[in-house]
Amino acid sequence: MFFVNKKGTMASYLKCDAADCTEEYYHGIKSCEKRSEGEKCYIFDEWQTVVWNGPVTWDSHAKTIQSDEDKLFLKVREGTSSAIWYNGESTPTVRIIGSNKYYNQLHERLLENENTDIRFAFLWQDKRKKTKKFDYDWTKPVSIKAVKEGFKRYFRVSHPSLKQLRSPSKPVLMFGITDMNQGMWHADMTKSVE
Repeated sequence: MFFVNKKGTMASYLKCDAADCTEEYYHGIKSCEKRSEGEKCYIFDEWQTVVWNGPVTWDSHAKTIQSDEDKLFLKVREGTSSAIWYNGESTPTVRIIGSNKYYNQLHERLLENENTDIRFAFLWQDKRKKTKKFDYDWTKPVSIKAVKEGFKRYFRVSHPSLKQLRSPSKPVLMFGITDMNQGMWHADMTKSVE
């Protein structure tokens, strides 16, 4: 059983093998509501079937977010499986939010070992073309951190070259991230949302 709040920002789950799971429903909803600071939660999935019928009020197209460090980030680029949020400090910082298996594996590696050699790269294009890892000039960030907040995973990356995100040279940006030691990499095509 899977439970979610109305905004889609918090969820919980419980396993129930019994024919009558009344008590589990109660505990699952209460656990979700506690984690979402009292916001009402609902049953999303039971017995491997989605039963959610309510509205979703989470704004996935928000233009700004408040970071975990109370700094304002502006969404500047969006891709098929990722979004890039920008903070223009003296050393610009971005939040890279993604959702595919390679992105998640890179994220887990950095969570498990903060010394993992994770690097990023840009490749500006007029239109989307297939790319290979050697097409990119991989850059070691000034700082990089993998952050997990509930179900959200993101990288927080700082480097002076990130300023170019605000003044694109071409319409399409392939943004890549790699583990230099293991060889795994992921890139996503992004377009400006500004």
